[in-house]
Amino acid sequence: METAFPTEPRDPLALLDPGLLHGPDAAGHALALDRTMSVGLFRTRDSAIPLRPVLLPAAQYTELITTARHAADLLARVCRARASSPEELARLVDFVRPSVSLWSTSPRQARWSTAMSRPDLVLSGGVPKLLELNVNSALGGLHQVPRMDRAYAGRADIRAAAARFPLSCLSMGTALQSLLTEVGRSIGVERPRVAILGFDHPEDRNGQEAAYTDVIDTLRLHGLPAVYAQPQDLRPVRGRTLVRGTRVDIIVRDFVTADAADAGIDLAPLRAVVEQDAAVVLAPETGAPYASKRVLAWLTEDAPAMSAADRRFVQRHVPPTYVVRPGALGDTPGTVLRHLLEHQPRLVLKGNQGHSAERVAVGRECPEDRWRELAREAVARGDSVVQDLVPTDTVDVPMYDPGSGASTLVRSKAVYGPLLLRGECGGILARHMDAGRGDIVRTEGGGTMNTTMAWEPPDSGEPAEAVR
Repeated sequence: METAFPTEPRDPLALLDPGLLHGPDAAGHALALDRTMSVGLFRTRDSAIPLRPVLLPAAQYTELITTARHAADLLARVCRARASSPEELARLVDFVRPSVSLWSTSPRQARWSTAMSRPDLVLSGGVPKLLELNVNSALGGLHQVPRMDRAYAGRADIRAAAARFPLSCLSMGTALQSLLTEVGRSIGVERPRVAILGFDHPEDRNGQEAAYTDVIDTLRLHGLPAVYAQPQDLRPVRGRTLVRGTRVDIIVRDFVTADAADAGIDLAPLRAVVEQDAAVVLAPETGAPYASKRVLAWLTEDAPAMSAADRRFVQRHVPPTYVVRPGALGDTPGTVLRHLLEHQPRLVLKGNQGHSAERVAVGRECPEDRWRELAREAVARGDSVVQDLVPTDTVDVPMYDPGSGASTLVRSKAVYGPLLLRGECGGILARHMDAGRGDIVRTEGGGTMNTTMAWEPPDSGEPAEAVR
């Protein structure tokens, strides 16, 4: 029996979803999006394809961004309070440098350590909760979000919904152009030349030139000369960097340096650029310690001494997080282990360093013997944190399964990642997955990337406060 929808929709979801689920155009919309996104990672082969963006009320969209900004700023302040230099911060969080390191304490490089970040948030009871902070230029969503935004914006049904219920999202092009212009001015270049640095790998299309054409074209339309390059194209000469004979002032690296060796990426040319200060490389390796999960635990530890506003922020938006060692969890390694074992169903173990859910274990999803093994290892090594599991709100997203040809409304868990470039938001990456698949939402586990848009009822009075 079909669901009855109101003849006068209350929101764009009620306007769009019936047609997407029961109309003839679902396959066409989904496969068109899949072709557009096929130049890079967007979903795995066993994942369904979203039929629309994740749509949030404007106030909720805005709160995700303001929460992300406050979290990134607070984490940076907590780090500066504990460490007087990047080296000291790295030591405090036990940061392990990659085998080929791009570490540089040159002010020309290090001043941009936290310029590019993506706090990962979930909604719990409608409240944004911080899970972790990614600090890097290789941020998932940097080139996927604007491509999805354009794909959706070109659809007649979404344009019709936007005419009834104003839809909006923030511009990656504007945010990236603003950051790169600021970086250029810091080195005395008003109109910097930019290289987007990818890579070539037969099993990973993310680094190939086609994945970056939208970002490069957008920068050019914003007045910044931009080119695609790979590390072997870089040639540092007398304090400047050439790419195929043309000077570049800023290099935006779009791969994780710790993964470079396994991917066969030769970092020697990029390392030479950094050592010679021949261009500004975003994001510098000195930003990586800020992404340590141990820094999240510092928010919980330091909250009592914070200002009233920051203390309220931590209480509202940061799940209690602790370093796995004697202290808040117990006086001895034995009592710490006992705490982890007794409270397994409500805890998440996370390694200090890593990305893409590396070394993350959810207590209620782990067999007891496996959890016991992980807990003992965490106590012995002292390089993990434990965080309270956050009950996550679900969101219904219409999805198309190319295998069966069916369109269904999937109750999903979602993680939202506002893309912050020097504090300016360039959109919100959403990653969502069928809620029945578990608590860790990731593309490799059957989830999919999507973009997030804000909607506002036409009779809401004054528009929501603008966010940039």
